Amino acid sequence: MPVVTVNSSLDKSLVPDMFCYVAEDQEHTGSLAGETAAQKALEKFGVQGEIKLVGIGGFPGDVLSDLRFNGFMAGWNRVMDKHPGVTTVKLDTKYGEWKPDKALAPIRDVATANPDLKVIYSMSDVMHGGIVQGLQQAGLWGDGIIMASYDGGMGAIKEMVDDPKGPLQADASNQPWDQGAAAVRMALAAYNGDQAQCPDKTNYIETTVITPAEAPEYYVPTDTYVRAKN
Repeated sequence: MPVVTVNSSLDKSLVPDMFCYVAEDQEHTGSLAGETAAQKALEKFGVQGEIKLVGIGGFPGDVLSDLRFNGFMAGWNRVMDKHPGVTTVKLDTKYGEWKPDKALAPIRDVATANPDLKVIYSMSDVMHGGIVQGLQQAGLWGDGIIMASYDGGMGAIKEMVDDPKGPLQADASNQPWDQGAAAVRMALAAYNGDQAQCPDKTNYIETTVITPAEAPEYYVPTDTYVRAKN
């Protein structure tokens, strides 16, 4: 029986010959957020000086946090390498257990200790409410902050629609609807024995990053996450 996995793969000891693994490339998708956040930072803070940055993920050492943050920094550095007048100070990554209430205190503490913090990268929209509250309690939520996030949750897209000049300026989407559609196509290919549809046994969907400029185009109140426009 051919097996297609979606979003999370299985160990080869369980399925030694899986037909296809469908997901987003999390490192690449994180890099989209990093590139956009860097461009927004240059526009806001200029091409000289220091920019303090902090990321908040799920748990220390978990694969999702590592992929999403390493990707973000790769994208950020690709942009900032062209601007040697900017010094990036990367603070130690914080962890919020993928929960808003658990994200509040770590962000509040790092923001309180670093009142010159300028960029926050959340590795999941799920933590957004707690991050906002933490920054508010530290007196930093507002014009002096740029925030990037990951997931493409419709609540975050609506925030950019409602407040295009607010802190949230980039949200990289993992597009679960598109992952589901791709998985159905791969299941049909498996049924037909057409391995050419997934020759490397991994099918990464194409993802995007949403900014306030694109948010009205992608905002669909009845959806929970961004989906591809095609």
